[in-house]
Amino acid sequence: MSYHSDHIVDIDISRLHPHPANPRHDLGDTSELAASIRLNGLLSPISVVADPEHEGDYRIIAGHRRHKASIDAGLASLPCMILTLDEREQREAMLTENTQREQLTVIEEAQAIQGLLDLGATQADTAAKLGRSTTWVGQRAKIAKNLPADAQAHLDTAQPTLDQCMTIAGYADMPDLQARLITALATSENEYRSMLSTAKWERKRAEKITAVKDTLADRHIPFSERDGIAATPDGRHLVNQIYFESTPLDKIVEDIDFLIAHHADLTACLHGCWLDFYEPESPDRQEREAEQEVERERERKQRRALFEAWDRFYERAQHLRLDWWHAHLYQLSDKRKALLLAHQVIDLEHETYYYCGVSEGMQRIIEHITGLPFDQPLDAELDDETRLAILEARAEDDPLTWAASCAIANLETLLGRFKTECDGMQRLRAYYKLLESFGYETTRDEQLALYGNYDPLKTEGQES
Repeated sequence: MSYHSDHIVDIDISRLHPHPANPRHDLGDTSELAASIRLNGLLSPISVVADPEHEGDYRIIAGHRRHKASIDAGLASLPCMILTLDEREQREAMLTENTQREQLTVIEEAQAIQGLLDLGATQADTAAKLGRSTTWVGQRAKIAKNLPADAQAHLDTAQPTLDQCMTIAGYADMPDLQARLITALATSENEYRSMLSTAKWERKRAEKITAVKDTLADRHIPFSERDGIAATPDGRHLVNQIYFESTPLDKIVEDIDFLIAHHADLTACLHGCWLDFYEPESPDRQEREAEQEVERERERKQRRALFEAWDRFYERAQHLRLDWWHAHLYQLSDKRKALLLAHQVIDLEHETYYYCGVSEGMQRIIEHITGLPFDQPLDAELDDETRLAILEARAEDDPLTWAASCAIANLETLLGRFKTECDGMQRLRAYYKLLESFGYETTRDEQLALYGNYDPLKTEGQES
């Protein structure tokens, strides 16, 4: 079929109209072409066909840019080749002319190909007419078929590559992902790459879920899918959990078959990353679980009792130490040594707690040690620095005793209780060596506790 004619006539420019099926949506900048036409005139005619909607007018087949530039140049008429073509031939001619002269966008090519196919052309015939391969035509037909019209318009502004269009068209069965890919591509290349990685992962997961659902259906195991944490169904208990994300499909199938061999009436639920399997509760299991819960509660009570017994022992031991300091601190010949040794035990080196404030607990310890005659207790709402200033003012007569008691109170607060983790027990032993160096007599229970041989529950039982 020839798209040229020797029949050339001048036609009034007002009677020439752009073809509604022109594959090129954006004619681009025609200012330079308009300047050339204004100077030299239109050197080559445009191709037209009769306009079926306007008698005596014509639709442009080839020459849309020249037509626009001629209007800008102020021409009154244009030389035109009048062709006789049916709708399909018109589309073929426009597509051929555009692909030969200037490159169309992938979306424009896809829409033009689809327009020809809609008019009955085959991919092979279209490829032959355009001088393209059937693969070239088939790819663009796939893009047009698998991208919604609004998505095509949105994509066309981003000037996507063929590979990007083909990739996005491949998500036609997952419209939400496809829409997110289109939005990402319109935003930036980095956003698109990130979203494509997410889309691939979500597709792979969806395919894996489908395969697992089919496997469960073949084995007559009911399946459900929930968001968030799945509650155990009434009358059932959990028999197995599979980490769905990282477990290969063949391993999941293998685990399913194993569960079927050892359990009856299974149900499955996928929630988040976990695939859970449940079976009905049996009376024997309910009894075992009840017995286990009784045993767990007994163990919890034993732990609580042990912790409480240690707390009581700690309070007794601390009272022994504080009573000794109360009785002997004022009589010590070298309070400076007590101050320095206390600081060494808590590894303060050159830093002291003297300027760091006094907590309510430290206040009680200092009051216990010093026996200072306070008219009324310090307000519990006071900040630590204010509390320190008040206590310091009340100890002006004997500042060295005050400093030693402050260091000891810091030490008692820091150690807290007998502990084996970190270096708590080591520090506590050093503290007792400090006490013994001044004459403190460590009790047998304290000695046993320092070296991990004390049982507060057993001791309290003997005392009772």
